[in-house]
Amino acid sequence: MGNRIEDSKRLEMVEAYQDGELAASICERFGVSKGFLYPLLKEFGVKAKGKKLDDAQSAQLVADYQGGIPINDLAASYKVSGGTVRNILRAAGAMAPSEIKRRFGLIPMSERENCAGLYGQGLSLVQVATELSLPPTRVRNALLAHGIKLKPMVKYHKLSKEQQVELCRLYAKGKTYGQLADDFGISPDTVGKYLKRNGVTPRAGWASYRVKVWTDRRGREFRFKSSWELAYAQYLDDQGISWDYEAAKFPLPKSRCYTPDFWIMCDGEVVQLVEVKGWLDDKQVNRMLEFAARYPSEAAKLQVLGPAELAKLGLIEGKYKNHHMAAAVAGLREQLEKELGSTK
Repeated sequence: MGNRIEDSKRLEMVEAYQDGELAASICERFGVSKGFLYPLLKEFGVKAKGKKLDDAQSAQLVADYQGGIPINDLAASYKVSGGTVRNILRAAGAMAPSEIKRRFGLIPMSERENCAGLYGQGLSLVQVATELSLPPTRVRNALLAHGIKLKPMVKYHKLSKEQQVELCRLYAKGKTYGQLADDFGISPDTVGKYLKRNGVTPRAGWASYRVKVWTDRRGREFRFKSSWELAYAQYLDDQGISWDYEAAKFPLPKSRCYTPDFWIMCDGEVVQLVEVKGWLDDKQVNRMLEFAARYPSEAAKLQVLGPAELAKLGLIEGKYKNHHMAAAVAGLREQLEKELGSTK
């Protein structure tokens, strides 16, 4: 049917949509389906938009729901989806217990209380999921079933052109990705994107992040985050030591998780964990200290290798023995020993 519609009618439908007429109304007026309308909009380069209710409409919708009108009838009346109606009701704390039960199932009260307690302490939804070893969706549903209003998601923080120029200037003066991320309130990955956007080439060394692919003597292929990790893996392989790389993650409530680089094995048991560190920032230090506090028996097996240790093994140039990061790694080892001593 859609192919028989005149070009003038097609254009009229697109213009009506751009003027704000609802998709459902356009489809009814022209006798077409949404399956025809949306591809037509895409053909004309018009982005489909969802309908949003203003505060007054949302308040009226909540009042109608509390007056006994079913969700499906509200969706048809306000010309929005059932999901939009439920989102408005949840945001207002007005969804009936029976509807919550129908939507989220029978989540045990103990699980709901555990999720609500941690969430109320300031942990994010993902951090609660990590702490309780639950899927984030399950935590979200448990909070909603418990009547907890979810915190708004953090919006992506964009830097102005002036901030981007300053970021590039500080990077050129020697600041690391992690330091810049803390300074500007963005992630290290976003720092890299802004540098690339402004034509700045990452310097070799601590700030670069180049994946190294290598196959060991057993035919296993690994992807390492640095040439130093690759050098240490080759050293283990040459020594005939049984090892694995990033074999498992340790969940952490504040830092999400910690993944040791190398797992040294003997008779199928883990006898040592090795972390190869070429550079450090406060986030990495805090993550490893949290790991030591939460998993003392595993942390007791942890060995941190910095520039000095790798140079001593002959895996990197000798000049790195006196690098400033060698002192930082030595300081981290001391902090880990103190943390482990306090947990005994």
